[in-house]
Order: sequence, then structure tokens, then C-alpha cells
Amino acid sequence: ATGFGGGLTSAISCPSSSDCTAGGWTYGPNSTFRAWIAIRSTAGWTVVIVDTPSDGGGNSPWQVVDSVSCSTTTVCVGAGHYTDSTGNNGFLLVTNDGWSTSTYTPVPGSASFVSCTPNGPCLASGGDNDELILGFGGREWTASRILPIPSGLSDPSADSISCSTDGICGVLAYGSDQLSGDQGYGF
Repeated sequence: ATGFGGGLTSAISCPSSSDCTAGGWTYGPNSTFRAWIAIRSTAGWTVVIVDTPSDGGGNSPWQVVDSVSCSTTTVCVGAGHYTDSTGNNGFLLVTNDGWSTSTYTPVPGSASFVSCTPNGPCLASGGDNDELILGFGGREWTASRILPIPSGLSDPSADSISCSTDGICGVLAYGSDQLSGDQGYGF
């Protein structure tokens, strides 16, 4: 067992039996939470702190990696959020070299869920209530779309995303109605 210095582990993705990527947060200086990515290989675990472009260069009171998905041992995506004086801000991190480097993409609100196919295309949720869906084809994230929602429901929110090996993705979501509250649905 390996500890990650306190905090919370919120996600893990293992593209092989010996290689995994995990994400979460740990305690930082001055009562802050710092987002991290942990990489497991045959050599053991390595933890990398994720610096978000928040107020004070990473001194946001809250930074977390909420979800990770790896299509290979070197190609992974992390989704998360941080808070600063502007409110809640989402981000997506993409690596093609096993987290030696990564590309940061801002997302409005938060980014809570991500899933990638073995060939690379990914789907992620974002927005104030995870009501947006973003796609990634390997080069850049596409414009977001609002979640479809059944008639009679409002305020859609993604709850989980999973993509299969043949490139088909499913989303579990929920919305509200005035009679009974939250109602789950999938597409």
C-alpha cells in the first residue's frame, strides 16, 4: 500500500495490469488543498502536484482532480476543478507521455467526469452543474454541448461517463421535475 500524503483519492484508471494513474487532492500550505496525479508503474508510485492557474499561482483554497481516464500507459486525461476569487473553475489535463508533460484546458464551472476509448477519443463533463459535454478527438477539445434532457425535466447534470473499446460512450445523468425532485436518465 502507498500513501499519498493525506487528502483524498478520487479517481483511478489502469490501462494495463502494472500501470495506473490516480487523481485527488492533498493538504497544502495555509489550509489549502492541492490537486495531484499519481502514476504507478513497475517501479512504484510517483506523485505529481497539479498547479492550476488560480489566484496566487497554485494557492487556491481548493484544487482537486475528480476523474482520470487512460487509453494507454502514456495517454491519459484528468478532469478537475479549483476555486479562486472568480468562483469554481474546471480544467482538463491531457498527457501523451505518461505525465512528463501535460496540456491544460480551462472548462467553465467544473470538470467532474472523463472517459476515453483505447484509441484516444474522450468525452468529459463540465459546467456549473456538469451540464455540458465536451469531446476530445486527440488534438483539441470540441465546443461543449448542453446535455440532452427528457421532456418535463430541467437542470441536467452528468453523473457518470463511460466509453467502450468500440468508441461508443454512455452518460448517466439526472434532472429535476417539480413533482418528485431528481430523476435519473441515460443516453
